[in-house]
Amino acid sequence: MNIQFSPLKGLQDRQYQIAKDIIKSDIKYNALRASRQSGKTVLLERLCAYFASIEDNQVGAFIMATNS
Repeated sequence: MNIQFSPLKGLQDRQYQIAKDIIKSDIKYNALRASRQSGKTVLLERLCAYFASIEDNQVGAFIMATNS
């Protein structure tokens, strides 16, 4: 079965630009400061999926705090 998956497809223009900058850089830790409802969570989920899918036997985890 051939499944094609593009985690960066469908991002807004600015989210895509930020994702590409993070992917291209050699920086180990990145910080993103953005306003509410700007798509930080979606971008982080997609980056997690991207980095988990670029090599075999990778495991990714996305953990998020809630206010409940």
